[in-house]
Amino acid sequence: MARERQSSRKSRQWPSVEEQLRDSRVVHGSALEQLIRDNQDFELLHPDEVNDDGLPIPPWLRVHWRKQHPEEVPDASSPAASYPYPDVLDSVYEWMRIHQDLPRWYGEGQSTGNEPPEKPSGGRSRGSGGAA
Repeated sequence: MARERQSSRKSRQWPSVEEQLRDSRVVHGSALEQLIRDNQDFELLHPDEVNDDGLPIPPWLRVHWRKQHPEEVPDASSPAASYPYPDVLDSVYEWMRIHQDLPRWYGEGQSTGNEPPEKPSGGRSRGSGGAA
């Protein structure tokens, strides 16, 4: 019986990119699609995560988290070892699925170069409006 569990554990594989895109209901050509494609480095994750269907966070988002927070790896004896991700990531995932263009997703100080110009504060500008 233990041998069967080990063989099924070894036979599990990470989902393909196409499966991940389908599961997340991603719009083709969206920023979310690119983010998913850019985060397929599953060797950054713990090998046992491939068997954990209970995590509400898709593997590409876990990879993205690991890339951004490489120091956040809990000790194996830690109670957090079974779920080493912040609870907010499932909310982030839902937000990403709703806003697939990922507005303002880039970190502080980073720019895509495509941002619209800042709007001036203080309301609308007015013309002279005076009589000629």
